[in-house]
Amino acid sequence: MDQIIEALNDLITDHWVKFVTAAGFTAVGWLIARRRAANEWKQREFFHRINLSLNSIVDGTLQLRTLSEKSCSEVFLNQTAVRQLTAAAQKTKPGSPIIPIPKEDCWYFLNAVLNELSEQFADGLIARESGRPVSSARFL
Repeated sequence: MDQIIEALNDLITDHWVKFVTAAGFTAVGWLIARRRAANEWKQREFFHRINLSLNSIVDGTLQLRTLSEKSCSEVFLNQTAVRQLTAAAQKTKPGSPIIPIPKEDCWYFLNAVLNELSEQFADGLIARESGRPVSSARFL
């Protein structure tokens, strides 16, 4: 037991600066993330989130039915794409809510969203492809 305590004491003595530095960086990162989250909440701006919804007008009222809401990095697996989408989303205004995505990049963003939605409805797609009876509708 004394050998274990002595080995731990030597380890701490030799590397205490590294432990303190790691703890300091962890604390600073935690504080920055907490402050950023509080600021997003206060401003009600969540640019790092993506909401995939089925939108329709029923009796003159816009209906938004959320199919999925996730972090952008869960849907778009490339961090450059996430940064580009977040920057574009920050350019929207109340009178202009459509995210301005360059035409040459539209397919890549759309494909990631389609993959995310397809995953949710895989059972129905497999049933349809295997000839089992399913109800379907076309959405644009």
